[in-house]
Amino acid sequence: MGDKQEEEIITLVGDMTDCALVRVYVKDGKIIRVRPWAAEDEVKVWEIKVGDRVFKAPLKRYLKPYQIARKFDVYSERRVKYPLKRKDWEPGGGSKSNAEKRGESEFERISWEEAIEMAKAAIVAETKAIVATPHFLPGSWPGKSRVVELVTELQERLNAGNIFLRVYPGGEVYLEPELQERTQDLPFLGGQGNYLLVELPFDDLPPFTEDVLFRLRLKDIVPILAHPERNRVIGEDLSILAKWIRQGALVQVNAGSLTGVFGRKVQSVAEAMVKAKMVHFLGSDGHSLKRRPPILSEARRKIASIAGEEEAQRLCCHNAAVLLAGEQIEVPEPEYHLQKKGGLLRILRKFK
Repeated sequence: MGDKQEEEIITLVGDMTDCALVRVYVKDGKIIRVRPWAAEDEVKVWEIKVGDRVFKAPLKRYLKPYQIARKFDVYSERRVKYPLKRKDWEPGGGSKSNAEKRGESEFERISWEEAIEMAKAAIVAETKAIVATPHFLPGSWPGKSRVVELVTELQERLNAGNIFLRVYPGGEVYLEPELQERTQDLPFLGGQGNYLLVELPFDDLPPFTEDVLFRLRLKDIVPILAHPERNRVIGEDLSILAKWIRQGALVQVNAGSLTGVFGRKVQSVAEAMVKAKMVHFLGSDGHSLKRRPPILSEARRKIASIAGEEEAQRLCCHNAAVLLAGEQIEVPEPEYHLQKKGGLLRILRKFK
């Protein structure tokens, strides 16, 4: 038997706001090199037409040094293998964040006790069930079986403490070009069914986005787009999102987006989505008790003030119950039409 051949994997590298497509070459289970990726001709990309000009997503990006060096992080002895937090950090900025102690502070592992306290906070806010959606990032998939194990253990701890909250397994999968090919590994919401929570980058829309969503639907998988109101491109042109909804995608908006946690711009986009019937779920995006707690009550009241109590009930409770029951969600026609003035179109006209 000769040496194994190199395997080429197309994936994303970077962080949540600055990702780039790369070709990763693997041999004998180890990364050999990382190179930029260029789109093939058949890949569909988003485009915006302004007058006689057409603006499209870039089909190739140059890699930054830190992105090329990611392979060294993978094999580093100092790699963090479980969630940590700074002991003296508090959300809210200012003096609470103790920014002057960065690089000096000690870290502690996030504990079961914190998860249980989050569950208690959710119950106080009248939440009866939660879907755990840990990040499934390119090159760092926790594995859906591992998520099920941890959710099962958490449920047992909650039951033992007479904390009556039902926790379901799931995941928030970062968009990547071959996502539709990983059917066996996908962490469907509720641990069954065909609903998949898909996360988009914040600053851009990869050229393969629409193609991946289409191919997921061909496999009878329903992509639920996580917080698209925070994506810069979608925020400037909601017709992109309306098109994907008509093609079978669903949308989950963050509670914090509606309450202004992510700024006025994101809040206005989220409100416009609710008004246009382009939201199907409300998610807490819970991270901790202090940073994005698992509470929906304030956002629910916001939805009721925008679209009425019936719509608030549908987005906060009804659709989630239908999803967990494995049934089909009733999706209204998006009531959105491309605006002729303002936003990105106004900016692009300057280049005519």
